[in-house]
Amino acid sequence: MPTERELIEDCYLYNRKAKHPPMYPWSGEDAN
Repeated sequence: MPTERELIEDCYLYNRKAKHPPMYPWSGEDAN
């Protein structure tokens, strides 16, 4: 079971990654 802090960090990192501009193809698999 992940701790509350780990969940918060995961959510923070996911949100940061989701806000990457699409001009950086290496920032994630969701860059079209």
